[in-house]
Amino acid sequence: MPMNIKRLYLHVGLAKTGSTAFQKYMYKNRVSYLNQYKLIYPGTQTSHWVLAAQFHDHPSFNIEYNQLAIPDQQKQDWLREEVAKIESDLLNSNAETALISTEHLSPLSKISLERLAEFLKRFCEKIILLVVVRDPWEYSKSCIQEDVKNGILSGDIAYGYLRGNIEIIEKYEESITESIILLPYTFINKDINIISNILYYIDVPIIENPNDFKAQNKSSCYELVAIMAYFNTLYPTFGDSGQFIKNPIRDWMKDALNSVSFDGTPLTLPGCVVKSIYEESKKDLQLIQEKYLNGERVYSACYKHISCTGDDAPSEISIRKLDKDTLSIFLMRALEKSVRLSWEYNKERLQWAIKAMEAQSRNEIANSLKQELDNLIMLENESAK
Repeated sequence: MPMNIKRLYLHVGLAKTGSTAFQKYMYKNRVSYLNQYKLIYPGTQTSHWVLAAQFHDHPSFNIEYNQLAIPDQQKQDWLREEVAKIESDLLNSNAETALISTEHLSPLSKISLERLAEFLKRFCEKIILLVVVRDPWEYSKSCIQEDVKNGILSGDIAYGYLRGNIEIIEKYEESITESIILLPYTFINKDINIISNILYYIDVPIIENPNDFKAQNKSSCYELVAIMAYFNTLYPTFGDSGQFIKNPIRDWMKDALNSVSFDGTPLTLPGCVVKSIYEESKKDLQLIQEKYLNGERVYSACYKHISCTGDDAPSEISIRKLDKDTLSIFLMRALEKSVRLSWEYNKERLQWAIKAMEAQSRNEIANSLKQELDNLIMLENESAK
């Protein structure tokens, strides 16, 4: 069977590089791009995280997989069905270009990435990797925010060079494709819209104002990160062996904390950390610039703009650095948010429990839970009057 799809672009979302905004833009406009430009954005999900989970040796390590509100025994079946929908879209469309966009590929082993590549090569003549890479200073702060948000980091957190990009990119190059387009994203050029930038390389026009999709995942303030990191010590997300710990109450409380409107302190790197990150990342940056950016010193040029800032910033993120008044105000606002969220999350937990009981043919318990859910909805409607 001849392949209609000449090029398949695999967009890999690294931390805080505008991936969520880009994915929402593409998902909303997927029909228009297919009809007008023969560009397919396949599947039924906003992003293609199901591929990252499906080809992981342990899908349960994937954050989105863990957050599925269905019983564990049904998750694998659901995952296979979603991957099959992507497969069907790619096989049956008249598209000439395809776009896959997903985060969380970096934890995959080379063998897992090779399996993903073999899967994608069935539908296209060529895979082109699109990687958006942040400067190491913003990337380090972003990794801290994401890892705290996802329950990976806890307690007191020291700033520093958390991880390099070149190892990840070269792993992709060895396992998936040698055709790589690297898009720099630094604090100097962060006003450049990442949606427009990616579409430029795919060679399709913008059909909706990309500025409407900016800042999907806003940066967290120091206070929120410090409180969440401490919260993670009390309600861990992962066990000692890395297994996910299911706890709807924890997730509810986390959402309440993240929903707080608080004019907090921006995360700022102290001067000594700025310098140490530069020293540790220098070889990494030089190799990226030489190998993927034709020698253009995009990242090295950032150092002189950032090296003189943040000399008085704290050297670590810790709840002990917060004064009692700030902590009290933040927690009181989180408490207010949790009350407002309680209706929605009680309903969600009940709906999840009903599905779980029905899946196990525990109909008597399921009917009892349905009655409780009806009562909760009735109370909610009365309170809204």
